[in-house]
Amino acid sequence: MLTDVFISYAEEDGEVAARIAARLEAMGYSCWCFEGDSHGGLPHPEQTAEQIESCQAMVLVISRASVASRQVGTEVFHAHESAKEILPVLHELTYEEFQQLKPPWRSCLRAASAISIPVEGPSAVAWDIVNGLQALDCWPSAAEGTTSLGLPGAMVYAVRPPDRTLAVVHVRGEIDVANTHQVRELFLLLLRDSVTRVVLDLSDLEYVDSAALGMLVGILKRLHEQGGDLRLAGLPRRVSRVFEFTGLNRVFRIYDTTEEALRSFEAEAG
Repeated sequence: MLTDVFISYAEEDGEVAARIAARLEAMGYSCWCFEGDSHGGLPHPEQTAEQIESCQAMVLVISRASVASRQVGTEVFHAHESAKEILPVLHELTYEEFQQLKPPWRSCLRAASAISIPVEGPSAVAWDIVNGLQALDCWPSAAEGTTSLGLPGAMVYAVRPPDRTLAVVHVRGEIDVANTHQVRELFLLLLRDSVTRVVLDLSDLEYVDSAALGMLVGILKRLHEQGGDLRLAGLPRRVSRVFEFTGLNRVFRIYDTTEEALRSFEAEAG
């Protein structure tokens, strides 16, 4: 079975890896972790090799335990030899310490930027990990809970977390008169499927025109009629200026990150 993300980690970091996998899966990615997804049919090395070769990208949990792990080292070099992108996630280790402890891995990571897990845990950087994967051109495959649209000038996909009345819609590229109708249909599909709360992640939006703005206002009204809301997150400065110029920054609730917008819904529900 094809997997979006292979998570490489030392046994001591199993809980961290499981939490990363849970958040990524809630956002539409399929993940493979040895402890949770392995089976008895093949030896450990063969299972990991098979999964690495079939994945889109690897998330590598870098810690003192993993840099000392022969198995993790084997996985890293296998991913490198298989031309897989590797996203480094630092756990209780600085990048400088990692460079000193494991210099051979540096060439395998290419230009990927490392993400440091704060004391709050992996959930606090979940969207940083998603953005890092997207920067490596790793996107959720078509899976249960995920709806994807490849449009002229844009890629749009919607992710359904466990709460089925909530969805996160991501836009990459441009929304304009050429594709506004299709984007609207995606929103209407979510509404027909009982979604009433939507976070629209615009961190990768490059351009928006008046037709797209009108469509978003219309979707906002439809959600309000059902007791829900459409909240925007991650607006690039050039897009933010458009909302300020049109006054729509006073119409929509806008957040710096998708995580903050999701927490605002969670706070109201709790």
